[in-house]
Parts: sequence; structure tokens; C-alpha cells
Amino acid sequence: MASTEGHANFMKIFNDAEFSDVLVTVTKSREGTKSYYLRQAIIRTLSKTLDSRCKATPSKSRYIRLSFDTTDHAIMEIFFRWMYGERDLREKNLSLSDLAALMKVAQEFQVDDLCDTIIQNAVALAISKIHKNPSTPQYRANNWNSYWNAVEVMCGSLGGGDTHDLVVLEGLIAKLPINSIFLDDITNERLAHESDLGNLAFLMIGVLRKALEKTLCDDCQEKSAESVIKSHHSYCSNCLKVSYFSEAILRAEG
Repeated sequence: MASTEGHANFMKIFNDAEFSDVLVTVTKSREGTKSYYLRQAIIRTLSKTLDSRCKATPSKSRYIRLSFDTTDHAIMEIFFRWMYGERDLREKNLSLSDLAALMKVAQEFQVDDLCDTIIQNAVALAISKIHKNPSTPQYRANNWNSYWNAVEVMCGSLGGGDTHDLVVLEGLIAKLPINSIFLDDITNERLAHESDLGNLAFLMIGVLRKALEKTLCDDCQEKSAESVIKSHHSYCSNCLKVSYFSEAILRAEG
């Protein structure tokens, strides 16, 4: 069969009773149930949760019968279709809240590859919403609050997350103009009051912001953090000494 993004595509037999040996019933409160005919060989290799449930559920008929609750039938449909090879989430026109809901399902069913895909799509979607001139007062007033709320949702959906997930999520910050990275006063106050650690982070961010404003000119602060971090030009703006890394690069180029 054809492949999608390097993965086998089994959509021709998706939800096909003839080629399946698992019957999954998904229930949403006040909206009834929806059933899926699935194949063990596909779902158990991708989901640790489904693998465990299939092993633990005796089969008294042709199908192993499993039941799950959901808050959104459409999200569950996307989840099962992804397992069968419909991997390009960009074609689904999902919002950040949709991706957050899908992330919860992927985590519940322990599908690590899907978690990675969701994070990458969330980063791309969030960045695509940034105005070409995000430093304008109008953009700050109309969009930054919703942007940071979306970033918070994705970070929170990781439930602490692992290092790999957090590195991918850096894209939500690193591609922003440096002078737009800082949180507004209300969010900063919330951070300070959430915990002792939040209070410490609030103080650290405030000090680092003041130092940054002293070390980068206004033009450079409008560049993305990523472009500045990856630049080979690195020196101390206080004493103008070239850093060891930058000096080594200059010697290599010379």
C-alpha cells in the first residue's frame, strides 16, 4: 500500500469489519456512541494503552471489544485515522484547542509519535498566526494575549513533559521577535503568585529583561531570538570582548 510521511497507509481497510479483529466503542455523554472496527496488528504496535487493553481483554467472539469515553467524537476519529496512515494533520485545519484535545488523547493512549506530530503542528500553527509586524501596539493589544494563552495550553498539555517535547516547544518562543517574548504585567503577576518557584522565575525574568535591553540595540531586539542565538557574531556588549565561541568561528573562517 501507499505510504504517508514514511508510514504505511492502511486507510483502505479503516473501520472495515471484514479485515478487523477489534471493536472499539467510543461514548460521548448525551451524544451517543460511535464504533470502530480496527486491526490489532496496527493499533497495538502504535499504542501502549491499546496493546495492554487488548492483552487483558478475553475474546469470546471474533472481535476483542473495548470501550472508551470521549469529549469529542471528531477528535477520536482523527486519532484512529492517524493510526491507519492519515498522518498529515495540516490537512485537518485544526485549531490550537483542537490540537490540545488531540494531545490529551495521544497521551491517554500513549502514542508517542502522534504527540511529537501534534507539538510540531502546534508550533507551526501558532507561528503562522503572528503578524508580519508583531511589534505594533495594535498587534500587542489584539493578539498577544491569545498567543500566550495558546502557548500555555500546549505547555500544560504535556503535564510536565519530557525534555524532547520541551525542546520542540521552544519554537513557540525562539521564532518570536526578542522584544515580544516577555509576558504582560497581568501574566507576570499570575506567575509570581502561583508558587514560590513562580515568584523566583518572575524575579529572574525581570532582571534578565533589563540586562537584555542593555546588551541589544532596538534593531536587534526586533529580530527573532532564533536568529540571534544562531548568529556567529557573539561578543560581550559591556566590555566588547569577543566570546571564545565567536573567536573560534572567526579563526576558522579566516
